[in-house]
Amino acid sequence: MFNIQSDILEIKFSGGDIKPDAIALSELSANILLLESLLKPLIQNSTPNFKFDSSIVGFNDLGNRSLSLRYILKSSRNVLIEAFTVLLLSVQTNDTSTLPSKTIKTLENISRFNSKYSCKVEFGETINGEFKPHANFTDQFSPEKTITVKGDTTIYGWIQWLGGTIGPTITLLLDNGETIDVTVKEEDLFNFKPHSNVGISGEATWKGSDLKLSNLVATEIWEFDKKNPEDGFKYLSKVFSDINLSTENI
Repeated sequence: MFNIQSDILEIKFSGGDIKPDAIALSELSANILLLESLLKPLIQNSTPNFKFDSSIVGFNDLGNRSLSLRYILKSSRNVLIEAFTVLLLSVQTNDTSTLPSKTIKTLENISRFNSKYSCKVEFGETINGEFKPHANFTDQFSPEKTITVKGDTTIYGWIQWLGGTIGPTITLLLDNGETIDVTVKEEDLFNFKPHSNVGISGEATWKGSDLKLSNLVATEIWEFDKKNPEDGFKYLSKVFSDINLSTENI
């Protein structure tokens, strides 16, 4: 959906005659850290030890065309672009169900900044010195509160893909035709092959008004033969056993 070509990401505020010399220095310094505040929680959700520092991303330029914050990607480009793409999709669809609470909090702070200065924010990239926007919002970014339920569960499916740039991931094709990305240990990527039928137990998160399964962190994975009922239902009794559900609004 988003084809990020450049190594320079840009967050641009425009409208309301906003420019660097029109805002307080404290606000300006806080805005310089916007990209880190938005992307770091996304990346650390699946890669807790990932270091978001000057060797990864550097502040490139403060444009005086309205208020433009430009950042150059120095390394780990795939990781950063994947997180930025998740952010763009959330802003474009006004849906925070895939975002961690810290990233949502930063978007809410941007909303207050927009309201204060009567401006809008655009997220995009700089290509040959020109800004190419991909997503934006004006005034308030106010999606409906998302209900989140967490607990233990077991699912069965067919391994469609193994890999991941932000963290080790198995994409599982379920019997209903839907897919889900399961966070796994790195060694799991070598213990299983694509097109294998597997069962996965782990810590699950369901989100949204329909409480759709949105995330699963695997604690146990096993391969089974779908033609063998004993294998297929071996762990079925574990689906609701020792279940520990919690709900929260984010």
